[in-house]
Amino acid sequence: HPFLISGVIAVSKHKAVGRVETMDAAKTAKAEKVFRSNLDNQFEKVEEQARRLALIKQELETLEAPTRRDVAEVRARIDETDRKFTKVSKDYVVKKRAFDTLSKQLEEQRQLKDSYQKQLTELLYESEKMKDRKLDEIEKEIENIA
Repeated sequence: HPFLISGVIAVSKHKAVGRVETMDAAKTAKAEKVFRSNLDNQFEKVEEQARRLALIKQELETLEAPTRRDVAEVRARIDETDRKFTKVSKDYVVKKRAFDTLSKQLEEQRQLKDSYQKQLTELLYESEKMKDRKLDEIEKEIENIA
C-alpha cells in the first residue's frame, strides 16, 4: 500500500503540476494578449502622431513657400544692388579724383586771376598818378605862360 499511496501522491502531484502549468500558460497567454494590445495601441498612437507630423510638415512647407520666394527675390535685389553699388563706387572714385584735380586747378586759376587783378589795380593806380603829375606839370606850364 505504500506504493499505492506514493503513486496516488505522484499522480496528484502530477495533476497539480499540470494545473499550475495550465494556470501559468493561461496567465502567460493573458499577459501576452495584454502586452500585444498595449503594443498595438502604442503603434496606433505612433502612426497617428506620424500622420499629424506629416500634416504639420506639409502646412509649414505651404506657409514657408511664399517666404522662400520673397527671400529669393530680396536676395536677387540685394545682389543687383550690390553690383550697381560697386559700379557707382568705382565711378565715384574716378570722378572724385577728377573733381579734386579740377578743384586744385580752379584754385590756381582763382589765385592767378587775383594776382592779375592786383597787378591791373596797381598799374591803373600808377597810371592815374602819372596822369595827375603830368596834369599838374601842364597846369604849371600854362600858369607860367599866362
